Amino acid sequence: ACRHRAGRRPDPEEGQPADLGSSSDRGNRGAEALMADRLYLLNADWFDDQGGPWFCPPGARIEGVLGLYPRLREHLTVTHLDHPRPRPAVIAEVGEANQSCPLLVLDGEFDWPDAQVSEETGARFLQDDAILPYWAARYGIGRPHP
Repeated sequence: ACRHRAGRRPDPEEGQPADLGSSSDRGNRGAEALMADRLYLLNADWFDDQGGPWFCPPGARIEGVLGLYPRLREHLTVTHLDHPRPRPAVIAEVGEANQSCPLLVLDGEFDWPDAQVSEETGARFLQDDAILPYWAARYGIGRPHP
């Protein structure tokens, strides 16, 4: 049986899910509601010097999880980017050295020891498959089967 109910996230102090509240509750918290994890994904069907059209396999996996758990989108700001670098929106968040997508910039509301820290901006972030365990812990979604 599943230990986490939909709409709940683990509470690190209790080891049990903490209530996320309804989206209308989140919308009434003012500036706090503006804070959200920020997800950067690449648009599909790009071309490069190796041909194309291409898509990003790790990004497709993240998109698939968003499809399985659409409620995640309520807690994220999702931005789709074109493939060519530089990627100014990502550089502004985590610096030029960390432009690979998918990339999740953490909002600071949930401590995650596996997060990387940008040397340029100090932002905490995750990339590729490191995003999924974080979502499972924070939002109570299923984890990928090993």
